[in-house]
Amino acid sequence: MRIALIHSYYSSTVPSGENIVVDLQAHALRAAGEDVLVVSRRTDDVMVRRGARARAALSVATGRGPDPTAQLRAFRPDVVHVHNLFPNFGGAWLGHCPVPVVATLHNFRAFCSAGTLWRNGHDCEECLTGGSFRAVRHGCYRGNPLATMPLAIATRGRGRTNPVLRHAAALIVMAPRSEATFVQMRPDLEDRLRVVPNFVPDPGGVTAPMPDAPWIFVGRLTEGKGIERLIDRWPAEERLIVVGSGPLQGRLTSAAAGKAIDFMGQVARDAVPPLLARCKALVFPSLWRESAPAMTYVEALAAGRPTLAIGTNAVADDVVTSGSGVVIADVSMLADGMTAISTRLPETSGAARRRYEAHFSERAWLKRMSGIYKSVVG
Repeated sequence: MRIALIHSYYSSTVPSGENIVVDLQAHALRAAGEDVLVVSRRTDDVMVRRGARARAALSVATGRGPDPTAQLRAFRPDVVHVHNLFPNFGGAWLGHCPVPVVATLHNFRAFCSAGTLWRNGHDCEECLTGGSFRAVRHGCYRGNPLATMPLAIATRGRGRTNPVLRHAAALIVMAPRSEATFVQMRPDLEDRLRVVPNFVPDPGGVTAPMPDAPWIFVGRLTEGKGIERLIDRWPAEERLIVVGSGPLQGRLTSAAAGKAIDFMGQVARDAVPPLLARCKALVFPSLWRESAPAMTYVEALAAGRPTLAIGTNAVADDVVTSGSGVVIADVSMLADGMTAISTRLPETSGAARRRYEAHFSERAWLKRMSGIYKSVVG
């Protein structure tokens, strides 16, 4: 099958799981014998050009912008798989794409300017109930009302004009929680939604976690990730490795004084699996609902490492389903959750690895996506 992947790569200054996902999927499809073309535009290249921000804003607001039709016509794919058009592609071309389109909805940007349905420490659906221009008032995109304006225009009416939602034959989400959110916001999309989790490569050589190994957090050091509350409650005698960077880094370093917490900063993506293998378990305290089980959680499953999930989010949902760890309602229950992981370490470690093999492996992803591609082409 000839498959064209369309992706606007985010800036390298902000680590993006979406960029990694697209590269992994292209590699997996080619390894499976498919003929794959990746049509891309990279923010690092585009934004250095004069007037690029104004052109991108116009493209986001109107859907008129850079168009991959010429590359698609030359490649002649059987199916087009759109990952991300924001902010470097227009979307109007989808209305006359001659072959079926599949689209992955990596976030909630179709009807939320921030893409997260999260604002100021809590879930937010204000634009869905009061109109999308509430986002301009709050400066939901990068804290900037002017930069938010094109997205507010594009998301009006719960994304009724969004070309991806209008024209894709199948819409891929990565978790049942995301599927439920899209159905709640747009019931008309239900028949086209498909749940297909992302995968990570199998690290191989999986070993059992050691009871005295440290715990690990991997993610952006921002409010929505829950890291500040985690550090405040972290027991002084327990070791924790914190991997990632972000605006809270200075404050967190001060809050961690006197505790056995090691801040490693941002590391290369391929350095994360070996770090997980050295640890007892992943701690996942995210406060927002998460549109997909985080790549870090999937990497923990692959390494046979259980997860202590805090709150209600896509990772906590999967932990409950799979038994791949322990879920606690709030960080106030942290000590109980840590004890539960430690006493059930072999059991939860085995469940984590089995969950990876059955649902989050490359083989599992290829099987699901092959079925979807064939169904829309047929």
